[in-house]
Parts: sequence; structure tokens; C-alpha cells
Amino acid sequence: MPKGWFSKQKKYFQNPNIDQPLEKIFMDLDAYTLECFEDEPHMDVNIDFTVVLPPLKYKGRKVKGLYCSQAVDVLTKRKPDLRKLFNSVAYSMWISYPWSVFADAYLVLYDNPVRDEWFRRMNPGRADKILLPFGDPDFTNEEFYCPKKHLPKDIDVIAVARLDPVKNLPLAAEAVKVYREKYNHPIRMLLVVGREFGINKKELSDVEREALREMEATLVRTSDYIQFIPKVDSFVLSDYYARSKVCILASLIEGQNRSIKEATAAGTPAVYFRAFNQYARGNDEVLPAESGRAAEFSAEAMADAIKDVYDNGDSMRPREGFLKRWGKDKFFNRCMDSIPYYPSHIPDYVAGKAMENQWLNEAIIDNYNVSLREFLYNPYVSIARRLGYNHVEKLIDEYASRFLN
Repeated sequence: MPKGWFSKQKKYFQNPNIDQPLEKIFMDLDAYTLECFEDEPHMDVNIDFTVVLPPLKYKGRKVKGLYCSQAVDVLTKRKPDLRKLFNSVAYSMWISYPWSVFADAYLVLYDNPVRDEWFRRMNPGRADKILLPFGDPDFTNEEFYCPKKHLPKDIDVIAVARLDPVKNLPLAAEAVKVYREKYNHPIRMLLVVGREFGINKKELSDVEREALREMEATLVRTSDYIQFIPKVDSFVLSDYYARSKVCILASLIEGQNRSIKEATAAGTPAVYFRAFNQYARGNDEVLPAESGRAAEFSAEAMADAIKDVYDNGDSMRPREGFLKRWGKDKFFNRCMDSIPYYPSHIPDYVAGKAMENQWLNEAIIDNYNVSLREFLYNPYVSIARRLGYNHVEKLIDEYASRFLN
């Protein structure tokens, strides 16, 4: 289950100015992780397994695969042979560095040498981990989340966020109200909450109901300002992004947010707070300037940033900004380059061009009847991702039967 002191991080939810030394802030950020550990009652349903490269055996050479997971330690303990098949990358789904002991590499969200140095100094037992400046959202499928010219831009504002205090949804709702009053333009927000609930809200937790109450206190007639959308599949969400004029994020701290990456890949600019993940990022950026607008931490500043996007949207290039650094191909190349095993084991390896490596492509075709690009980009490739331990175990066993016998 998630571990650590979540209470240490709550003070960052709505305060962009933390008055304490940077190293103390780093300690707070690393005090909690959302990784999966054995003592979580329903942990098995949350175990994930994303294959970046499958194990390969071709022309007398074997190359281990690479997978990412929130449950590297659980999987390693339960399936010891997994280490013979794959190198592993852990991620926390939160602002912290992963706590995994067995992972070969960590996704650490941002390129921040100061924080990396602090982590290695404070954690000598894990100082040898390869630190990759990525989050899970950087593996976004930019061919799936893409602009769709046949769809109208008929959604004023989209937000994709669960009903949780970390998301600051009452502030986002207030920004929509301020925008209406200040600019005399009746915009409306589509809020995808990822949660089914009815009028009586009995299905919601106390925390979720409180978030709704706060929005209702600000808006009075919430339905005039917000259309709530329950959980939708990724195909519908992709269309929502493409139809939206702007995507907003009101959080100050969380993991590396998925919605603003998916939205910008779909050609929709994002508005977020300048202080978002500021202590973890250092000098790294949330998004490049052509992909969105950063606002100061207030409802009016967010409203003004939305207006800026509306006024200058034609000159913005959100997808181009996304593609400069992120997407499956760049994630793949950076992982291959950064983990020394791959340049030393893959024939004719050229840094920065692993996606173009002929041996890799031919080996995947020979082993799995798909090309490297299809393996990474086709959402129907069933050997690329599984969720839930029973499904993950079955996939691992399939790989083991093929490569360990």
C-alpha cells in the first residue's frame, strides 16, 4: 500500500510559498509514495506492468526487456525469475522519488540536479539507481492523443481530475466564474472526475463530497458552470481533449500530471499554476511556452491565463511543444540510452536512435510478429501492458515460458 507521511505534504496543497530550507522541503516531498507494497489489503488489483521493451532472442543473442511499474518490489519478490527477463523502472505516481529497493532505475519526474544530488547523499543504499527525468505521463501515446480536425472545438474548458483536495477544484471552479464576470463570456467547464455518482452522492467519500460542497458554495448553481463527466474510456477522453479550447490544472503538488500532457499532445493548450511542483522541478519546465500558460496562484490569474489562450490560441503550438521532449519514441530512446545494459547488448547501437535500430526491430518482428513501432504505439498489443496481479502474473509467465526454457 502507499507508505509514509502524507500529512507532511498537505501543507503544499494550497500554499505556493513554503518558508523552510530547500532540503527540508525535499524531505517532505519524499516522505510519501503511492507505490504498491505487500501490506495493502486490495493491492493486487492496482499492480501495473508496462513493457517498454519485451525480452528478445534473435540471431544467437538475448536481450532483457524493460518494464515500468509501481510495484517493482512486490513483483520481484513474487516472481524472482522476472529479473532474468527484464530490467525494471519504478515510479511512485507522486512527487516523491520511488522507494523501490529492487528497481534498476527510477522515474524522478524532472531534470533537477540539485534534488538528485540530495537524494543520492541522503540515500546511500539507493544512490546507484539510474535516475530518469520522466514521469509515467511522458510515455503518452502521441499518436493516440492527437488533434482531430473533424471534431469541433466546442468545449470551452476541460479539467480531468478526481474529487480530491490536492486538485484544488474549487479554485478552478472559481476561475471559471471570475472569467465569466470579468470578460462577459459564459464559458463552461467539462470536468472529467473519473468517478460514477448520482444526485444523492451516496457513492462518494466524505472528502469527495466536501470538494463538491466547496464548488457549490462558490458557484451556487454548479450545473450552470460545470458539466460533470464520470469515468470514460481513453478513446472518449481523447476526443474530449481534441474538442477543448483549453485544459486547466489547479494543483500545486502531485505527480507529473497526465491530463496536461495528453491535452497538449492532442493540440489543446494547458493553463496551470507557475508554482506547480516548483520544488521538485528546480529549473525544469512544466510545459514549453508554446504549449500553455503559467499563472500565479489565484482564481483571477487563472482566468486571465485562460483569456490569454483564447486570444492567442492561433499562434500557440501545444503539440509541437509536447513533441520536443515527450512521447513514446523519446521516452524509449532516453531509457535505452540511460541504462548501460542496452547500449552494450544491442548490436549496432547508436545513442538517441534506438527506435531506428534494425536489430531491435527485426528481433521484435521475429519474436512477436509486430514491429518495434507497433509494439510501442498500437493500443491493442496485449503483451505491452497489464493491470491487476493475476493478469500481470499471466503475462510474466508467458514471457518466462518463451525465454527461460
